[in-house]
Amino acid sequence: MSKGEDKQVEQELEQNNTRSRFANLYSTYGSEPSLERIGVVIDYELVNKETFSIKIKRAGARNQEWKIAYNRIMKPHAEEITDGKLSEHENKKLLAEVWAKTVVVGWSNLRDGEGNEVKFSKETCYELFCAFPDLLNEVISDSHLRSNFQHEEMEATAKN
Repeated sequence: MSKGEDKQVEQELEQNNTRSRFANLYSTYGSEPSLERIGVVIDYELVNKETFSIKIKRAGARNQEWKIAYNRIMKPHAEEITDGKLSEHENKKLLAEVWAKTVVVGWSNLRDGEGNEVKFSKETCYELFCAFPDLLNEVISDSHLRSNFQHEEMEATAKN
């Protein structure tokens, strides 16, 4: 194991101890580190009722790759963003790059206009997000939604 992996395991053990101590809060506010790291499959429905699935990691603290890429890609544009000078189009392109590189792990049943299956690659994902910014918005939202990264038992407990 690398030093980074050792530190991550150590943090997860510490978090497990904290979870036990605050079990009542964990069922509502906790998430499963392994699901955040390996990803979960989210289904998306098209107008014609066909569905496709995208496997995503959580965008946030446990996804160090996301955090590093987000800062690297967005930081050079911080002043433009703060001043409101970065166009919506350019902002979406930057976000598409971050999410395609660090959040989306794969997809299934995604088809082009001729019905051919679209093979997953980070580059194709970036193209897809640039072409369909509303899909990017949904994936961004889903990658931040804690409940997507909880085990079903946790969700059931939280609802009771």
